Amino acid sequence: MRSNYDKLGKYIQPVDVRNSAGTEENLLGVTTQKYFMPSIANTVGTDFSKYKVVRRGQFTYVPDTSRRGDRIAIALLQDWSEGLVSNIYTVFEVTDEEKLLPECDTEASHRGGHRRWGKVDKDAGQEAVS
Repeated sequence: MRSNYDKLGKYIQPVDVRNSAGTEENLLGVTTQKYFMPSIANTVGTDFSKYKVVRRGQFTYVPDTSRRGDRIAIALLQDWSEGLVSNIYTVFEVTDEEKLLPECDTEASHRGGHRRWGKVDKDAGQEAVS
């Protein structure tokens, strides 16, 4: 049955839109429960122009797992039209919603096993969740 699966990378693409205006509104973080939340980070002296813009319907993946053990933090932005995330986060979007609905991918990631494991596939310098 495993041979019937496609790699997620076939259906997503990275998005790298920076907060060039330097706005400091709607700073978001991602939980290991797969949700966005208002950030609790200390932002004193932060250059917000380096932060990434994530828009409704886009995903954010946090590659740092040092504090999360083997659990990954990934979420679909649904509750805000737009937000800012750290420049270390990977923002990506579905390229063909006829073949993959973002909401379905989110539902699958909330199931038990996906909370405990994650694999990052590095291909030609691009980082994508597979």
